[in-house]
Amino acid sequence: MTEEQFREHLKDEADCLDIEIHNESYLCKECGSADVDQQYWVGVNSNMIAELIDPEKWYCNQCQEEVDCASVEEFWNEKLYENLVK
Repeated sequence: MTEEQFREHLKDEADCLDIEIHNESYLCKECGSADVDQQYWVGVNSNMIAELIDPEKWYCNQCQEEVDCASVEEFWNEKLYENLVK
């Protein structure tokens, strides 16, 4: 996949998720999806978002499991490097 194809795929996914993607957005390191979550405490009565439960835990809704994440730029650079090494 070229960088242009990769960025077009991200744009399509972002449109579906109704989010904006930029170089500092996080992606699943396994599949490259931007559909990743973290857990926060939320006030039941106020709906106020309090604090992040564990900044090291990410969940990918595509892989349906806990994963590691990387920024768009980090993800692309790692994939590019992997393809060069092959």
